[in-house]
Amino acid sequence: MSRNREKQGESVTSIDQNRPNILLGSESFALDRGGVSRVGRLVSHVLTDAGKDYSLLSLNESKIESELGKTLLACAGSRLRFAAALWQPNDRYTHFMYTHLGIARAHCNLARLRRPYAVWVHGIEVWDNVRSDYLRAANYADTIFTQTYFTRSRAALTNKVFDRAELESIAKLCRQ
Repeated sequence: MSRNREKQGESVTSIDQNRPNILLGSESFALDRGGVSRVGRLVSHVLTDAGKDYSLLSLNESKIESELGKTLLACAGSRLRFAAALWQPNDRYTHFMYTHLGIARAHCNLARLRRPYAVWVHGIEVWDNVRSDYLRAANYADTIFTQTYFTRSRAALTNKVFDRAELESIAKLCRQ
């Protein structure tokens, strides 16, 4: 909250922490971009059905419109633009969700700017020889989701951080 606005007597709108405003980040939400894009689309549907306030952030999309019914913050392949969208010091978003560890690496973990985040992990990216930057993203994550017990178990053999991964099937979430 801005002290200058308080001094001027203006009303300052802050986000209700009991009603999170989520930013869902993915490389893409396009139908033709593979499994991780599908995860983003499914999570978007779950958030909509649950009545959550959220926005979409895409690294690779270049159009602003989304058939998912949400405004898409499109970065057109610019990693700098994607990171800037995540690092801007504002209170617009209270929580972040990422469709995989590669995207979660861009999350801001500086104390004053940090917001909670969840990340989905998928198969081979966490089974063997997990990249150090992916492990760092997993360590910082407040919640880690995996869709299968096999992935959770195999990842936990690689690194203990995945012991805390929650088994959460997107298909199950879509049926709720």
